[in-house]
Order: sequence, then structure tokens, then C-alpha cells
Amino acid sequence: MIAKIATEQNEDEVNIFFEKYLDKDKDAITCEEFLCPFGVKAAVKRKQIVIIIDNEKRIIAAARFYPRKRDKDESMRIIF
Repeated sequence: MIAKIATEQNEDEVNIFFEKYLDKDKDAITCEEFLCPFGVKAAVKRKQIVIIIDNEKRIIAAARFYPRKRDKDESMRIIF
């Protein structure tokens, strides 16, 4: 397994992964940007998505993080 920052080449896979494992009706989804392909594209461009890839080159986990403007802390959502 390898952990890495998602790149433009991973965008489609990340979107598929989020679509498969995220439920928009759950409290864990605080922002619908997780479910939006354009939101994922923007997060990838800002280097704010970390993915875990298995030996078969499949994403098995993903984490999205971003700096909170109000206090400069990092906020992270992890999806397994």
C-alpha cells in the first residue's frame, strides 16, 4: 500500500470512491462539495486529498483536509 496526495490523474477514481462510500444523508457529510465532481477537482488542485492505494492500484481509503480560515487549524474527513 501507498499513501499519496491525489493528482489530476486520480480525480475520476476519487469521485467514484466518494460516490460509492459517502451517503449525503449522513451527518458526517458537512459539505456537499465532497459529492460534487467539481469540488473534488478543486480539492485535488489544492492538494487537499490524500489517498491510500493498495497493491492492485485501487483506492481503499481517502482523506480530505483543508485549512479552516477562522483559526488556521486543519480539518479532515476520512473515508474508508
